[in-house]
Amino acid sequence: MRNLKVKLMSVITILFMVLTLIGGSTINVFAQTNYDNTVYKLIGGISSNITVDDWAAMDLKKAGKIVPASYLTNLQNNLIVANGVMAKPTDYERTVLGILGAGGNPTNFSSKNYNLIEKVYNNTGIVSQGINAYVYALIALDAANFTVPTNAVWNRQNLIQGILDKQNDGGWDYFGGTADPDMTAMTLSALAPYYNTNTDVKTAVDTAINRLSQLQTAKGGFSSWGTENANSVEMVIIALYDNGIDPTTDTRFKKNNKNPIDALLGYALSNNNAFGYTNNTTANAMATEQGLRALAAYKLFKDGQGSVYKNFTVN
Repeated sequence: MRNLKVKLMSVITILFMVLTLIGGSTINVFAQTNYDNTVYKLIGGISSNITVDDWAAMDLKKAGKIVPASYLTNLQNNLIVANGVMAKPTDYERTVLGILGAGGNPTNFSSKNYNLIEKVYNNTGIVSQGINAYVYALIALDAANFTVPTNAVWNRQNLIQGILDKQNDGGWDYFGGTADPDMTAMTLSALAPYYNTNTDVKTAVDTAINRLSQLQTAKGGFSSWGTENANSVEMVIIALYDNGIDPTTDTRFKKNNKNPIDALLGYALSNNNAFGYTNNTTANAMATEQGLRALAAYKLFKDGQGSVYKNFTVN
């Protein structure tokens, strides 16, 4: 019996030494299988510290958190000062999503009754700004299923066609000829509602999903402009959930037993209130905001509540 105890203690000692050499954090050894507690802690920590802008207003709403009333007040004041004019098409598109997140009405906003949806579907600058403007115009119009007049410059059909025409290398990019995971992911979110009704969209989405799988790194994440980073994996996570794909279980997105959620959590700061861009020690504002959006997408998918970009109501 004494020899058995000695042998058992020896095995335990060796196992402890091996684990110590490998590293104390289990996320560095094995991929997680249940992410709920970690995700909800991060949602709580980030929500209580994030600076509220247009994107964050949408993120907070979809994460089930309160959007401060000061957001709409400040936005209204700033827009009145600017006479309702914004610099780029994406400024209107982003602002529409923020107003919806905060419970406002972008078709009749502020004491000046600005119709920002009209500024989206009649914006002639979309062509010159490029794929980003096409994508978020479609997302903005679909966010609360806004009606588009028959004489509008843009409708859903020509926005979709414009997006499809820009696909290259299996995905989409800001410029050039190589698929970029960030732009490909954003585009997949925009096209998701049309997957089952438009055969051209279905083909494009299927091709792009496979391309993202090819672009995934050995760590389960994604690189853009030569750098593996949090922003890229965050946008991919959102796109996959928008298209009904669970990145924690789909085998196409499992590399070395790591999936995109594993990669994302690797950028989380230890205090659970921010994400880093290329590490988990230095907070990055954009990585944190888009990270909250990805966490909200995870929560919505688990709860069967749809996309971070959809199902808003206008008050």
